[in-house]
Amino acid sequence: MTEDFVFDAIDTVMQGHPEMCKCQDCALDVAAIALNNLAQQYCVGKFSSMPAGVCRLRHYVPGKEKEVAARARTAVEAAIDIVRKQPNH
Repeated sequence: MTEDFVFDAIDTVMQGHPEMCKCQDCALDVAAIALNNLAQQYCVGKFSSMPAGVCRLRHYVPGKEKEVAARARTAVEAAIDIVRKQPNH
């Protein structure tokens, strides 16, 4: 579940960093660094029978999504700094 929040944050946070390379490799590096610095949140189910978003709804705790989204944004900001200083290309 954390992955969804990180990729949402990348889409919005990188727009505020015009100096940052926006190529796919850099975006994926940012995602990997951010995800490695966040707690994992898993949900299980049969993928073929589970509509999108059900996992998030099934385990919904009021306020928790905002908290996870805020942590994801913070992790993405830190990851952007790292990748900007040492891009992989």
